[in-house]
Amino acid sequence: MGICQTYDFIIRDRIARGSLVEILPEASGRTRPFSVLYVPHRSLSAATRAFIDMLVE
Repeated sequence: MGICQTYDFIIRDRIARGSLVEILPEASGRTRPFSVLYVPHRSLSAATRAFIDMLVE
């Protein structure tokens, strides 16, 4: 058991299933942009490509 602050897209499914409970929804902060950087001429692994695709959604 613990408390964490994270992006909603990471835990959205777990909250919907009831395996996590949101507390203090009024204390949510502003969103923060982030970037994914990779060498453009290298082949990406399937796992890396899937991760990037998930982030873009």
